[in-house]
Amino acid sequence: IFPTHNLLRVLRITPDQIHTIEGKESVSVYDKNLSYINLSDLLGIGNQVAETRKHIYILVVKVTDTIFAIGVDAIL
Repeated sequence: IFPTHNLLRVLRITPDQIHTIEGKESVSVYDKNLSYINLSDLLGIGNQVAETRKHIYILVVKVTDTIFAIGVDAIL
């Protein structure tokens, strides 16, 4: 469950859209590079879904003045 008041968008991307810039993972959303982290890594629980997925769902989130992307396993 994720609080929606910080949620700007939900998008579906492919794994090849995740890039490394200055040693950190990022995704390009509407011509802006956003920091990217998988929710399982953020929570420290390890990724339970196979890394061979064709698509990744991302939550584009704004907290104060910072916008970033969080990868999630599924949208229910």
